[in-house]
Amino acid sequence: MKSLYITLFLACGLHAYAQENRKASEAQTQEAVHYKESKALETRMMEEARKRAAEKPSASRLASEEGLPVKKQQSTPVTQDRKEKLLSSRTLTIQEIRKTIPKD
Repeated sequence: MKSLYITLFLACGLHAYAQENRKASEAQTQEAVHYKESKALETRMMEEARKRAAEKPSASRLASEEGLPVKKQQSTPVTQDRKEKLLSSRTLTIQEIRKTIPKD
């Protein structure tokens, strides 16, 4: 009777072990198939991108590449009076700074 139970448990254990190995091997084969498909898709997409890049010239170019004349910017002359106003409004003396500090 003991040998029957031992044989039965041994058979069930081998069956369970075989099922686990079968699932793992199926998963590995599926991963291999998906990997091959993804690599094939990647190579096809790269080839299409190269073809499109070769067919389509760049839409934006620099003005110097197209041969267009470069326009010079006109600088507006700043008067001396305006410079003095800007400079004087930005620099304060110590006495003027002390006047702005409130006293308690």
